[in-house]
Amino acid sequence: MTGNTVYLDWAASTPLRPEALKVLQAEARIFANPSSPHTPGREARERLEAARAKVARALGAEPIEIFFTGGATESCNMAIKGAIFAAIAAGRKKPHIVTSAFEHHAVLEPVEWLQKMGLARATIVEPDTEGIVAAERIVEAVTPDTVLVSLMLVNNEVGTIQPVGEVARLLGEINRSRETPVLLHTDATQGVPYVLTTVRDLGVDMLSLSGHKFGAPKGVGALYKRKGVRIQPLLHGGSHERGLRAGTENFLSICAMAEALEATVAERPQEKTRLEKLRAGFESELLASIPRTEINGHRQLRSPHVSNIYFADLEAEALLVALDVAGIAVTSGSACTSEKLGSSHVLMSMFHDQKRSDGSLRFSFGWETTQDHVDTALEVLSRSVEKLRLIAGRV
Repeated sequence: MTGNTVYLDWAASTPLRPEALKVLQAEARIFANPSSPHTPGREARERLEAARAKVARALGAEPIEIFFTGGATESCNMAIKGAIFAAIAAGRKKPHIVTSAFEHHAVLEPVEWLQKMGLARATIVEPDTEGIVAAERIVEAVTPDTVLVSLMLVNNEVGTIQPVGEVARLLGEINRSRETPVLLHTDATQGVPYVLTTVRDLGVDMLSLSGHKFGAPKGVGALYKRKGVRIQPLLHGGSHERGLRAGTENFLSICAMAEALEATVAERPQEKTRLEKLRAGFESELLASIPRTEINGHRQLRSPHVSNIYFADLEAEALLVALDVAGIAVTSGSACTSEKLGSSHVLMSMFHDQKRSDGSLRFSFGWETTQDHVDTALEVLSRSVEKLRLIAGRV
């Protein structure tokens, strides 16, 4: 709850965790540049590296494999463009990328840009109607020119969990006979809070995350890059982050993100169970009380914090506004593209159905979501849907 609003848009952003806020307040006195050689600078560097070690432990990685960024969008760009630029520098001509049609735009747009610039080719694999991209279809798209596969861990709109681990296993078999291995990147932005175990278990070469999805400030994230993987930097102007990302590190936010991630990982098992129960009750009551509604996405292979619902004979935007006026905050898709007119590319890639895409809303939950919030949302939803269908003559 934020003020008098029931906040059900946790997939878009989350409030600061108490652990993160405490660090922001405690470390505010440290303002020196972590790259400075004097005592205050060394103190800042020590705190920065302690945060790096904490993030590494939470992901099952080594500190040397963690690079701090401004968020998952930057991390995805670093991974994708950096891998292609490195391949080109090594003499590869028009390296090939394999990704899915319902990735976040932080993946799709860098891939599109590389193609427009004539720097790479790409194969885009569509999901099935349950929102799953088959591992076999991803691997079948790999060619001798393929440099990178990028597949998200959890879809940000429908919450489905993708078979990233299986793709890693199949790529491992392919890579045994290749001189230059195909790299695997995953956008784990939505997967970190409730799905990710460790990067080793997942088997990826690179992983992107964003702090504000699990209680850290906005504007900070990280890229995990396995030791031995070579990518080119996007930003030049300094040797920060071991030469991969120029610019003075966002010290306070990085420290807060490390604490938020540690707390998230500690609470993950019980919070996952709690949200699964909360969402199951929400969906069961919604489907029973509101006619002509359906769940978008696989019923089981989903992160527990996302529920995407299709309301037949309704425009989702009208329902979103009605809910907002009544104090219920939800969204019709990715917050990063909500200002752009048009259908959800995620739902269109699944169903190829304009009406279904335009009639769906995403509800997402988090650690402050209670049964009372869900009950209030269901009550308002029922009234709003009935009223809007009556106005449209589609009762």
